[in-house]
Amino acid sequence: MSKLQHREQRGGRPIGSPNKPKKAPAQLPNVALPPQINVMHGPVYRPEPAPVLRPGALDYQRIASRGYRC
Repeated sequence: MSKLQHREQRGGRPIGSPNKPKKAPAQLPNVALPPQINVMHGPVYRPEPAPVLRPGALDYQRIASRGYRC
């Protein structure tokens, strides 16, 4: 038998049969709706500024490294 089978022999939904729409699930009483958050009109996130460093805290960056480069 060949590796490729005819379309009707593959299984699944028969060719030409219409798709039936699924029924909507029944609403349960006293159930809260999911929250709807509009992110386009909300407040803009502003991170807190970095802490102020003491004078000379970044002096090590001016020293050329020796040895193998990273």
